[in-house]
Amino acid sequence: MNDTPAHFIAVCPSCLIGLKVNYEYSGRMVRCRHCDEAFRPFSPDFGTVSGSAEYAVGPVAPADDESELIVSCPSCATTLSVRARYEGRHVRCGACRHKFRVVADSSAPATPTAPPIADSDPVDHDGPTPDPDVTRSELARLNQEVATLREWNDLLLGRHDELKREVENLRAQVQRLEADRKAAQSQIAELTDRVDRNARRLGPVGLAPLDDEVHDVRRATVPFVQERSAASGR
Repeated sequence: MNDTPAHFIAVCPSCLIGLKVNYEYSGRMVRCRHCDEAFRPFSPDFGTVSGSAEYAVGPVAPADDESELIVSCPSCATTLSVRARYEGRHVRCGACRHKFRVVADSSAPATPTAPPIADSDPVDHDGPTPDPDVTRSELARLNQEVATLREWNDLLLGRHDELKREVENLRAQVQRLEADRKAAQSQIAELTDRVDRNARRLGPVGLAPLDDEVHDVRRATVPFVQERSAASGR
C-alpha cells in the first residue's frame, strides 16, 4: 500500500491562504483560486530553501486572536474585515471579486476577530410599514403609464412612416417637374432655332402701304365690271 500523499499544502504569497496542491505541480507555476495570484509552489521534499523565488509550504494555522483591519473595496465600496497581516498585500473582494491592496484605515481602529461588515441601508423600525395595497396600486399605475407611452410611441412611429412616404413622393414629383422643365426648355430652344433658320432662308418680309393696295384693287376691278356689263347688254 502506497502511503505517499497525493497533495501537499502550499501558502499563497499574496493572500497567505493555505492551498492543497497536487505533487505533480511542485516547482511549476500555479494560480491561487482566492486572489488569482500566480506563484511557484514547492513540496516539502523538493530539496530547496525558501528564497526570493520560492515560498514556504505547510499547513496554515492563523492565530485566533489575530487583529483585523476594516477596509473598503475601492470598486464596490463594500466594507470588509481583513486580517492585519494582509496589510500591504493584494486581496480580492468577496462581493465584486475586485483585486486591491490592503491599506489600513487610520480612522478605523483594528478589532480582534471582528466579523465582516456588509453595507446595509439603515432601517427605521419605528417608521410606518409600507402598505402592500398602496404598492400594488402604484405599480399598476406605473404599468398603465408604460402601456400608454408605448401606444403613443407606436402612433408616433406610424406617423413618422407616413411623413417619410409623403416626403419621398414630393421628392419624386420634384424630379418629374424638373424633367418636364428641362424638356420644355429643350422644345423652346428647338422652336427658336427653327424660326431663326426660316427667317434667314426667306429674308426680310414687308407690307405695301394700304392706299396703294386699295388703288390696285379698284383698278383691277373696273375692267372686269365693264366686260360683264357688255356681255349682259346692260
